Amino acid sequence: MFIIDDYNINDSLVDSLFALDENCPWMKVDFYRSLSKRKLQKNMWLYNELTNIIHDPNIMFKVNWLAPGFCYYSSIVLNKLNFTDIKFYDYDPSVKYINYQSTKLIKSANVEHIMLDVVFDREFVRKDPDLVVCLSTSSLGNRFSELNGNYYNNPLFALMGSNKCKRGNINVFESIDKFIESTGIKNVLYSGEKNIHGEIYYFVIGHKEDDVCYKL
Repeated sequence: MFIIDDYNINDSLVDSLFALDENCPWMKVDFYRSLSKRKLQKNMWLYNELTNIIHDPNIMFKVNWLAPGFCYYSSIVLNKLNFTDIKFYDYDPSVKYINYQSTKLIKSANVEHIMLDVVFDREFVRKDPDLVVCLSTSSLGNRFSELNGNYYNNPLFALMGSNKCKRGNINVFESIDKFIESTGIKNVLYSGEKNIHGEIYYFVIGHKEDDVCYKL
């Protein structure tokens, strides 16, 4: 079960708030929204399903997290999953000042915040991660199947999309099947949908190819 029980998490939040006031106070509303119950539930869902799939955490180290926005909850998840080589890719450079503080709670891990557009600059995204996470694929302009073609290996993908037309959503999906089709994932290890505060989210975990050498 996903439980927040570490005092370092509180210190990280306080430091993030200080960084917000000092560097980009105009983003306060966006940061507070990133702490919403909706965001927490999405990250809890991710954590719970990954722990059901990854039975040996020692075989997976490198994570690419695409378009995380503010990554306070993401940092908690990755800290609990014990990943040691983490790269966050985000388009907006303003978020890095806050995210530097949020990710301080991830002990004994190499964490990088890389500012680029994962759609247009995908050739510069690390090519051999063990896990690729994106909880906001609806905000990306391309079908995700077009974004995962540059990986040298066959990483595990954990992707989430939405059915709701709203600000920030470019691609919306009418069903879980349509969402899975858009991701290019062929070897599905988990798929599901949830109504979280009136918005339907689709979630799929799996590999692009069927021939997987990982023993999860």
